[in-house]
Amino acid sequence: RGAMGTTVVEGVVAATKERRVVVVPSSQENKKLSIVTLPEPKDGKPREYAVGEGVVLEANWFRRKNASWFIGNDVVSDGGITLYTKVNPIFFVLPSLAGCGQQNMKQQNMFCTLEHILESSGLPRQETFEALLEKSLSDVCDTKEVGDEVYFRFSIDKLMGWLVEKTNTLKKVFPSINSSFSLIDEDGLQAYAVEYLGEFLPQQLLAKLRSKLNMPDPNEVKAKELIPKGNKVSHSAADPKEKRVIKTIQQVKAKKPKLKADASNLKISSFFQRK
Repeated sequence: RGAMGTTVVEGVVAATKERRVVVVPSSQENKKLSIVTLPEPKDGKPREYAVGEGVVLEANWFRRKNASWFIGNDVVSDGGITLYTKVNPIFFVLPSLAGCGQQNMKQQNMFCTLEHILESSGLPRQETFEALLEKSLSDVCDTKEVGDEVYFRFSIDKLMGWLVEKTNTLKKVFPSINSSFSLIDEDGLQAYAVEYLGEFLPQQLLAKLRSKLNMPDPNEVKAKELIPKGNKVSHSAADPKEKRVIKTIQQVKAKKPKLKADASNLKISSFFQRK
């Protein structure tokens, strides 16, 4: 058993029969995982995810040189570990929902079916994923039932409220993950939380979230600090709060392990055979 409701289990590479170590949420222990290809929420690039019982899971691959695992009386030569973490299915449809919402404003805020949302998002038809998405859409959409059909209308106000709630939850969770977070002030924790959510958001929605939280745009502040002192705004005149937030974000970026790029090359299907 791992920390925070996780379980360490073995995975088998289908092609080579190699054994590897993976970490999954405890709720998925001994459960079947289906492999689906979905566009990454931030940039739309295709990537394989695992869909389990009530969850969508993203894989991140951690590997150290010259490391092995001892499992019982056996030695697993691959000392890496694959961490499966939950991803809210809403993130996969946000880019198309935001676009649909802009179009709908011109069309008197028309409602869309789940099928239309999936098609406009370029998502595959996968029963478990669709069920998870349908349950979650009401967090960012207005809903209307007509007979047996449910219709959804994107709401930017609901989305911002949902993202602010996620930001506040992350701010509370971070100190329990690592004691170092307890040394960061409120603005710093918020900057860190927004930076994390930004990994799953298109740039325009990330900018809206920053605006909603009255946070400075890092690019604008950087440009402001570069203006010569002879002009109206100088480095010394920059808002101290803005400097603090930018410094925190820069520290976050500097400390991020270079695992995201490696994880994007990892094939989840190599650990779990397609059923």
